[in-house]
Formats: sequence, C-alpha cells, structure tokens
Amino acid sequence: MTHRSLADLSGEDLAREIVLSKTAIETALGEPIHSFAYPFGIVTEESLLAVISAGYTSGAGLGLGNVHWPDGLFYLSRREVRGTYEQQALAALLGAP
Repeated sequence: MTHRSLADLSGEDLAREIVLSKTAIETALGEPIHSFAYPFGIVTEESLLAVISAGYTSGAGLGLGNVHWPDGLFYLSRREVRGTYEQQALAALLGAP
C-alpha cells in the first residue's frame, strides 16, 4: 500500500499493508489480483503467511535464478529488464544460449 518494507511491520500493520493494496488495485482495475510483489524483494515468514492469508496465489521477490519450483510459488524471482536492453542482453538475462 505504501511500499514499506514488510520486514519492519507486524500484526495489523502488516495485514493492512497487504490487504489494502490488494483491495485498492482490484477496485481500480475491476479485476482480481493474484500475485503479490514484496517491496524491495524482502520477505519474512510472517509476511509470507500474511500474503497467503490475504488470498494471493503467488508472490514475487528478487533473485538471480530463472528456475522456480511449485513449493516456491510465494517467492518467485523477478528480474529487472531495462528499456535499453537489446535482444542479446534480454536473452542472456533469461539464460538463453
């Protein structure tokens, strides 16, 4: 909701940050939101459980890998893609030969 680090929050403040952002985006778009992006890529066990409790089906953090496992749906890696990347740089980022 305010892009605060969830590691600094707990209890009602944590739940409010996660739930209100979902509600606000769903209202604005008129579509359900299924995935959560952890601010700064930082996740704690408490924030992960709060994301699950809020009804999300996946979450995105940060990471260097492109491999994901079904039991890791709540911390998928996301990668920065710059507008200046040419095809070769994008392919390298994705691990293509």
